[in-house]
Amino acid sequence: MRGFSDAVKEFPNATLLASQPGNFQRLQGLQVMENLMQRHPQIDGVMAADAAMAIGAIEALEAANRKALVVGMNRNKEAVEAIRAGKMLASGDYNGFLFGCVATLAAVRELRKLPVPREIVFKASVLAKSNVQPADVPTDKLVCPKWEDAIKG
Repeated sequence: MRGFSDAVKEFPNATLLASQPGNFQRLQGLQVMENLMQRHPQIDGVMAADAAMAIGAIEALEAANRKALVVGMNRNKEAVEAIRAGKMLASGDYNGFLFGCVATLAAVRELRKLPVPREIVFKASVLAKSNVQPADVPTDKLVCPKWEDAIKG
């Protein structure tokens, strides 16, 4: 949230109307969006700290027949579908499946006394309509990367 607030300050024509917690829950994201729409007749964009809250905000906007550009974080299947359908502008792609794979590989390597880097950094990316296709993989088709591929920068 701090990073988002700092970024908004760099654009003098952008105004942060409000910030309310949605506790990473779809229903609370919907309720927060309903409350914000009651107080603000015009909302151009919504940044939700989680895909579930973003989906809730989209549902509230649709129910009120209002439009705003919605961005979420931690993409999930619904976020991918919403991006593809043009309902969500984008989502920060923090790939929990990849993180789980690499953490498990690192733990096994540690137990086997094999080298494990002290820190593994994953490149952040943003999913939008132009690049969402590779993220649209059914859960049962996901494959953990090889260790060598996973730790490449």
